Amino acid sequence: MNYELMVVASVNQDSEMAVSRVEKMLKEAQASDLKLTKLGEKRLAFLIAKQDAGEYFVFNFQASGEAVGKISSALRLEREAILRYLIVKTKISKKVKKVTNESKESKVEEKTPKVSVKTKVLAKKSKKVVKSKKTAKGKKGK
Repeated sequence: MNYELMVVASVNQDSEMAVSRVEKMLKEAQASDLKLTKLGEKRLAFLIAKQDAGEYFVFNFQASGEAVGKISSALRLEREAILRYLIVKTKISKKVKKVTNESKESKVEEKTPKVSVKTKVLAKKSKKVVKSKKTAKGKKGK
């Protein structure tokens, strides 16, 4: 399975040493196709271990589910150098067919809707005047 591990390392500690420890953990857990991407130093949204900045790293690798459990438990022990980490299972993206502009235009031409308009003429209705009878109510006595 393919996994992605994001690590936020402490700026005060040597971040390169933390990265080398994480790589060693991954190799011990028999992870293959290891790729490292350094995202750089960024400011944290809130303080973590009294620090307001962290060094971000992303590791992409392939491993079994049991190996990911071992990696996670080993990363929990690295409290001084690693502020936070997250392991996520990733999917392999499928190749997408490219669509050319010519094929889009031909599809649009084929699907042009036909419009037909129907009109209705309504005849005027004659108004009937209804006379109502008024009833005279008697006045109440005093």
